[in-house]
Amino acid sequence: MTSKPRRDYGEGAIYQRESDGRWVSSLRVNGKRKYYYGKTRDEVKQKLKKAQREQEQGILATGPKQTVQQFLEYWLTVKKPTVKESTGASHEWYVRQVFGELGHVKLEKLTADMIQACYNTLQERLSSNTVRELHVILSSSLKDAVKWKRMTYNPCKDVKPPRAEKHDIQFLTPEQVKDLLQSAQGTALECLLTVAVTIGLRRGELLALRWSDINLERGSLHVRHTVSYVRVAGAGFRYVETDPKTATSSRHITLPKIVVDALKAHKARQVEQRWQAGSKWHENGLIFCDNEGGYYHIPALYKQFMSILKRAGLPHMRFHDCRHTAATVLLIRGVNPKVVSEMLGHSSVVVTLNTYSHVIPTLQKSAMDELDMLYTVAN
Repeated sequence: MTSKPRRDYGEGAIYQRESDGRWVSSLRVNGKRKYYYGKTRDEVKQKLKKAQREQEQGILATGPKQTVQQFLEYWLTVKKPTVKESTGASHEWYVRQVFGELGHVKLEKLTADMIQACYNTLQERLSSNTVRELHVILSSSLKDAVKWKRMTYNPCKDVKPPRAEKHDIQFLTPEQVKDLLQSAQGTALECLLTVAVTIGLRRGELLALRWSDINLERGSLHVRHTVSYVRVAGAGFRYVETDPKTATSSRHITLPKIVVDALKAHKARQVEQRWQAGSKWHENGLIFCDNEGGYYHIPALYKQFMSILKRAGLPHMRFHDCRHTAATVLLIRGVNPKVVSEMLGHSSVVVTLNTYSHVIPTLQKSAMDELDMLYTVAN
């Protein structure tokens, strides 16, 4: 005979067996009842709560019962506390791209052929680089599935992702930079482009800059944050602000006079912008913001940038090429690569030299010219 089951709100039946004094509870999983045992009622209660949470997340549907979608949704919840918010949102968007093709497949039945076919289908609407990034994330999740004994082998190991689409580095000459900035005068991007092509901040770093990060009197800037424009499953895009991507990305930069002057003029214009917005203005302290003080709209930024390039008679380029322009011009002008590396926030000078290897021949030629000037004896 057992004691009458006692049930707290939100939990299954918990009771103590008279035969051996053990506490028992149960939960229906996939049509079958699963039992949990313990020496105390509280121990069983905690086991039951854990099982209920796992059931909600899909983890109890293991082996032949768990689908790819169930596992990936659970994997996202496990990974979420360990990554940046922007990374978590990005991971969610990527893995949801495979739900339509693979979500219904039983996890242990998932094969490399299925994944390869899914990638081929996705390439009809997504870029090769996007599918490659998805492959990295899916492979990581299935690696965890093997580690957690949800499947015996990671089929991503036998899948060949599409080739990467390489973007050649484009950069402007100093003369072209002058044309760009002249074309940008009087536009909303005048100051932003001045900063971008001179000190090479990343787009996310530029749009997360606040007046509190700038000391106009000393002519210095502190990169403290970055903002990402991330895809959110079923909700388009949203802004997520985080700390810089690496320790070296958080850095102090000494500003040239052209940037200090541009920031001072921009600050005065923002006062007028705030006055015109009136009650619609939301003070976030952002230097580069929309007409109401919020994050600058990325699609609008690109559209305006393309318009300025066209007006200046310059070739099409990505906004990120403004950063490449800053780095290339500094290196060609003889600035120490270590200094350039620190300005850009690279993890090491090796990254800088590898990224801008196209500048090396120019640097070597300049060095040889210096040697000729130094050692050539006048006749």
